[in-house]
Amino acid sequence: MTTTFQKFSHHNVGNYSTRPSIDVDILDEARVCETCDKVVVWDSKGGEFGWGGWVHEDGSNDHPARAVPQCRFCGGQGTVSYRQEAWYDATDCSRCGGVSGYAIGD
Repeated sequence: MTTTFQKFSHHNVGNYSTRPSIDVDILDEARVCETCDKVVVWDSKGGEFGWGGWVHEDGSNDHPARAVPQCRFCGGQGTVSYRQEAWYDATDCSRCGGVSGYAIGD
């Protein structure tokens, strides 16, 4: 299994992002719905408005599918927290210590 240090040690990250600071295994788990814990998949024509979105893998549609937030570095689900700063948005992962930040404004 690949770890975060093996995969991202020489990887350049964008502005407002930092590489993982904790060496953990990269998870390859199916995404799950925040509401019902069923597996969800991305459908480019799905979602509420047909512009692309998460749908339940089993086809159920009793509520809109929303995937649990996932770390882009380690794949941890539910381990990320969102924050908004003056110039950027970021998600911090408590599992691997990585930060995914994106510029906003202008």
